[in-house]
Amino acid sequence: MNQIKLTYSSAISASITIVAVTAVTIWAELAPNFKNFLAGITGHHWITKSLMVVILFPLVLGLVRLLCRGEISDSQTAKSLWALIIMVIVCFTAIIGFYVWHYL
Repeated sequence: MNQIKLTYSSAISASITIVAVTAVTIWAELAPNFKNFLAGITGHHWITKSLMVVILFPLVLGLVRLLCRGEISDSQTAKSLWALIIMVIVCFTAIIGFYVWHYL
């Protein structure tokens, strides 16, 4: 198994999953009907979001690995890892900022 390709695919998958969870979290707080829909699937909205992560991450990981033809360079891998770091910071800031704005 090509470890660089796995690292690249994992970073992209994690970035997409983080953005999806952030969007769903903020959307659920703004739309009570959506939050109730999420809670109706598993009993609690956070459990549904966790299940979404368990499904979304490996799905995107597999798709990226399949769609990546050829070799992945070290620079592409580094860029995907930096993109992941940026996504974590941006999404963390978005959620914290939303809750500060929403509840204060």
